[in-house]
Amino acid sequence: MNRARTLKLIALKHTIELQAYRREAGRLNDELTRLKNRRTQINDLEVGYREHLALPDLRVPEYRDVMQIIGRLRERRDIDDARRDILSVEQVRLSEILAKKQRQIERLEQEAIEVLRTERYALEERLESLNPARR
Repeated sequence: MNRARTLKLIALKHTIELQAYRREAGRLNDELTRLKNRRTQINDLEVGYREHLALPDLRVPEYRDVMQIIGRLRERRDIDDARRDILSVEQVRLSEILAKKQRQIERLEQEAIEVLRTERYALEERLESLNPARR
């Protein structure tokens, strides 16, 4: 019974670790969604500023300012794309870890059940051997 209890405790420890990894995966998904939304906003802003460039009678300082803004928007988009790529790699790595942890927990729980069954069978045999033989 002691080994089965130990295996169950180990499985519980791994379950807690799995929950921590799931929280981290949730944060990653939230961050990826946020980056996707920001990219959409940046694209919308860039389209708006490009439309502004098409206005007649645009003065040189306005043109220069709009081009600087568009340049900054491109920089921001490049930074966000690089971050998204890094987070996507991390998301793949985390999904592999989650699958591995889940399999490990299932294996430990199954092993605990088998050990418990084996210990119970050994206890029944021991009790059977202590009973006097019938004549």
